[in-house]
Amino acid sequence: MPEFFLIFGVLTLLSIFVFYSHNTITSGPVLGIQINKIGIFLLLSAFILYMNVSYIHLTVFTGGFVRDPISFYLLGLAIIGTSIICVLSLSYLAKNSLYEYEFFLVLILTLLGLILIVSSNDFLYLYIGIELQSLGLYILATMKMNSTFSTEAGLKYFVLGAFASSLLIFGIVIFYGMTGLVNFDDVYFFLSTLQLEHFFITKGVILSLFFIFASLIFKIGGAPFHMWVPDVYEGVSSIVTAFFSIVPKLGILSVLIKFLFIFYHDVLSELNSLFLCCSILSVFIGSVGALGQNRIKRILSYSAIAHSGFLLFGLCTGSLEGLVSVSMYIFIYYLLIISLFSCLLAGQQKESASIIKIIGNLGFLYKSNFFLSICFIFALFSIAGVPPLSGFYSKLLIFVSGITEGFWFVTLVLILLSVVSSVYYLRLIRSVTFVSNKKRWLLLENIGSSHSYVISLTLFLNLFFCSFGGTLLYSFYNQSLLFVV
Repeated sequence: MPEFFLIFGVLTLLSIFVFYSHNTITSGPVLGIQINKIGIFLLLSAFILYMNVSYIHLTVFTGGFVRDPISFYLLGLAIIGTSIICVLSLSYLAKNSLYEYEFFLVLILTLLGLILIVSSNDFLYLYIGIELQSLGLYILATMKMNSTFSTEAGLKYFVLGAFASSLLIFGIVIFYGMTGLVNFDDVYFFLSTLQLEHFFITKGVILSLFFIFASLIFKIGGAPFHMWVPDVYEGVSSIVTAFFSIVPKLGILSVLIKFLFIFYHDVLSELNSLFLCCSILSVFIGSVGALGQNRIKRILSYSAIAHSGFLLFGLCTGSLEGLVSVSMYIFIYYLLIISLFSCLLAGQQKESASIIKIIGNLGFLYKSNFFLSICFIFALFSIAGVPPLSGFYSKLLIFVSGITEGFWFVTLVLILLSVVSSVYYLRLIRSVTFVSNKKRWLLLENIGSSHSYVISLTLFLNLFFCSFGGTLLYSFYNQSLLFVV
């Protein structure tokens, strides 16, 4: 029901656009705002429908689609994140001369692709979902038509994304040629009975999974397939960067969870060292690469690479503790990214009508808007992992799960790299609080009501973790372990 509701809702929005886009009274920003409000209503209604059937374990289309608690959790986060992006884009699209109605239609279609990825229980459905999501992301990347940087970022993302998709389909073809299986349930039984003595079949399966995992690591923005992240994050419009940082990773994480926790057998254990190397390399590049950057979105792009490394390390453990820690890390990272980008999008300069892009432009933020600067500082401290904020607890759970499984050295390396990454967060905080900027043209416009609600909510949740985060996470951790078992 939620999927059919979203599909018919998108068709309804498209019909409204076709009927009223050529009307001189309703065309333009007025139509875009109305479609945006209807789109937010559709997303919230779909979220209610998902929560209404969250207790049902469902398998349809001959096992091609499956619903379980993990998929409901990730889909709930995706719908809420997309709704918040729509709320934040109400004023941004009009000020930056973007196409309002096309933006919301493509956004919901991209969400439908993510829903297909999360619910897929078959290689073919998985590939179709990834391609549907990727096509929407390619369009969103080039949505800013008057910017050559956006065109360059969209073209680069399209070429590299097509290469990653070719790796994925190549791995699926090899796996099907070796086993004749595409359904994940059949794959699970096959891997559980496969013996390592079967040299030819085992090596063929490992080769196919290597190509599949390489494509998925590219989609999530992990090293060594991270080269597209800084350029794409910098080139696309800021509201699209916020969407790229929040929503698309959830579908790929759901696939990795299925492979590394459901299909974890002797065959996949041989690839565990690959994930460990990718996680360490991602955290290293994300921590060191941003030290010499001066543009805020490039710094946040390297931060996203580092956080992808932490998520990969949590998945490498292959334990229930690692699964719960990754789930909590996703939620807290979601909260912090929404807080950061809501603060950046709210910082609209009066004369240039653009958001703050360079670290030097943060110098007048503390005097221009005290509340906005405080929220921005709290989000930066939290995402850096400073106790007792929420980001500290998320990293603590990842490190505890790694130590429990015996990854002492890797955990120590990640802790040291996490300390290194706090340097560029402190650079941003220093620019906000201690650097004075005498250029009065950097004064900001008044924050809209939609931004104020999102910023206030995320600040409240961050402060709530300061007071009750330890007790809350400990209780959730134990209850989640019992639930997963």
